[in-house]
Amino acid sequence: MELNKKLIHTSTVKPGITMQMTLDDDHNVPDSKPDVEKLITTRGEVEIGEIEPLMDKIKITGTCHFFALYATNMDSYPVSALEGTLPFEQLLNCDGIVPNDNVKVKAILEDLNVSIINSRKLSIRCLISLKASVCDNQSMEAAVDIETPLPTRNSSGAAEPDMECLYKNLNMTTLRVNKKDIFRIKEEVSIPSNKPDLYEILWSSAVLNNTESKLADGSIFLSGDLSIFLLYNSDAENAPVQFLELEVPFKGELPCEDCMEGMVDCIDVKIATTQYAIKPDTDGAERLIDLECTLDLDVKIYEEEQVKLLWDVYSPNAECTVEQSPFDYAHLLQKNNAKTRISQRLKLKDAKESIMQICHIDGSVKIDEMNLLSDGIKVEGVVTADILYISASDSHPLSSTFLMVPFHYLVEIEGIHENDNYEITAHLDQISINMVDSDEVELKAIVSLSAIAFENKRGSAIKDITTTPLDAEKMQKLPGMVGYIVKPGDTLWNIAKTYYTTMESIQSCNELDSDTLRPGDKLIIVK
Repeated sequence: MELNKKLIHTSTVKPGITMQMTLDDDHNVPDSKPDVEKLITTRGEVEIGEIEPLMDKIKITGTCHFFALYATNMDSYPVSALEGTLPFEQLLNCDGIVPNDNVKVKAILEDLNVSIINSRKLSIRCLISLKASVCDNQSMEAAVDIETPLPTRNSSGAAEPDMECLYKNLNMTTLRVNKKDIFRIKEEVSIPSNKPDLYEILWSSAVLNNTESKLADGSIFLSGDLSIFLLYNSDAENAPVQFLELEVPFKGELPCEDCMEGMVDCIDVKIATTQYAIKPDTDGAERLIDLECTLDLDVKIYEEEQVKLLWDVYSPNAECTVEQSPFDYAHLLQKNNAKTRISQRLKLKDAKESIMQICHIDGSVKIDEMNLLSDGIKVEGVVTADILYISASDSHPLSSTFLMVPFHYLVEIEGIHENDNYEITAHLDQISINMVDSDEVELKAIVSLSAIAFENKRGSAIKDITTTPLDAEKMQKLPGMVGYIVKPGDTLWNIAKTYYTTMESIQSCNELDSDTLRPGDKLIIVK
């Protein structure tokens, strides 16, 4: 029996693992920096270095970067900033992991606490969540048809009928691209005319807004906006610390060999590094900034295809032995990009001084819990806002306060079940804060929830078929005609296969218009 085979590719996600770890260390203030009198604000980010899958374990190395803006005791240099790193190495226990698995790890900085030990030493403590996921890609040959049937022959040498074949269409979603990539933004930007010249950048932050990706044949098009906040000293004598916000749009193309238009993309973009260099304009004034920003891209691109496989075979006049190999595959249920708006008034209980002017809001969003419901996934999380402001204090006018607003939202995914795989990524599209009075603000934000869900399915690939002559004694014992009452789960194919006849014969004898059966139907089956 010769089979026409096709190479099929499957992608499944193995159960991953999430763990939390704490880093705790002291950091000395560099000799080139002034003493720390008061912390104004801090921030941090986690960078994953190497990921090494082992037997039932994953070895992860990385670094937590922290940044601190602080007030000094110097009138000529009232504000300064410092940064440092906390390297780490961690083993994650994950049953079923083998060294050649394709493992990805996401790191989330859950909490960063920086406190003053003395004017030359800080205490750094951070809580990091590590989430590992494993994608299992497999390739195998599966029969799609019988290319050249070689029928068995009876004792007189006469050829027997051809094989009966059952085909099945599988809707499979395969991970075609799974890689890390980088996208570079290089721009020259000028500061507004109402701002004094630049002398030294003290503090900066950058966030992505309106990021969009589009697939083409062999390429990924990326666009969005880079929002930049800068705190700087000017060269004017006795001038206060200056701040400004810049909006830098970007777009570009990344080569991606296996990418095709019409595929489904799931691309997570985050800022890796941002560097600034002050330069003079044509008049010689320090009013230009050379910006270079590197974006890290976690690229997953899926292809949906319908694969027609040879599912089962039998012969009315021969015994067939079918060699099958089971396999798992995924089917894309839905990709949903949902947005939810948040608006809430909050009292500034932790504000150290009354707010005269808000300089900047650093916002972030974090998912705390996801619960599967009958009509989708309920997401619960928090939006955080770190507010940098100018206070009424004469000695240290720059200060900050922190707000946290919970939210919940139902991401609708039709047909999702408990054993299906899903992933939801949260992004903060917009955040703004308006002063209501001296101790109350109104926070408004738009949270984007990008969800993708896959149904886990199991198939079976036919690898080989062998035939042997029927047992004549067994066939003689079978009745020539059978009255059969259809039971739940019966199909016309299974009944015909059991009684060594054909679906067409049963349909003809019973004058059936289709192959659909209902429990309780009565059939006449002729051998």
